[in-house]
Amino acid sequence: MDDTITNCPECKEEFDTQECGVFSEIKGDYYCEQCYQSDLEHASKLIVFDRGEVKRYDIGDLFRINEYGDDASIEVERKYTSTDAWRGFHNTSVVGSVTVLDGWTTGGWGDPIADRKAVFNDWLENNLEYPPVIPYSFSVSIDPTSNLFSSSITVQVGADNADDFKFWLAEELDQLQQALS
Repeated sequence: MDDTITNCPECKEEFDTQECGVFSEIKGDYYCEQCYQSDLEHASKLIVFDRGEVKRYDIGDLFRINEYGDDASIEVERKYTSTDAWRGFHNTSVVGSVTVLDGWTTGGWGDPIADRKAVFNDWLENNLEYPPVIPYSFSVSIDPTSNLFSSSITVQVGADNADDFKFWLAEELDQLQQALS
């Protein structure tokens, strides 16, 4: 048997690693193209604001890639929490960071809840358009939930910079936390 023929650890489909398949740095094995695509379709989005630059990552259970499709060189943990038999949420965190804000958001549906969430959404859009130039990085993880219309949000910063980050946010800190609640 050819040593390039293998079975996908996820779906058990047989494929030739010389012809197709993607190597997972997370799991240390080859996965078929379909499982690669599926993992990234359900991936968390991680946005890192780093001294005026924005870096974007897709963080799945099997694959982590940057915005150019290359393996992500960022240390993260991604966990799934089940809230009942059908529901749950992911939480993605950058190793060595602490959470400053967390909660959930949704789109602009024109109802009171969505209007409250718009405070955070607008803050994030503004930072994406005009990345802040502060002397440390912070991240925003946007994680899928079982509710297709909402996403779990976590804003993190390095533990040594948490107080400075809160000071930088000033009165926005309470407004953003209320928006995410």
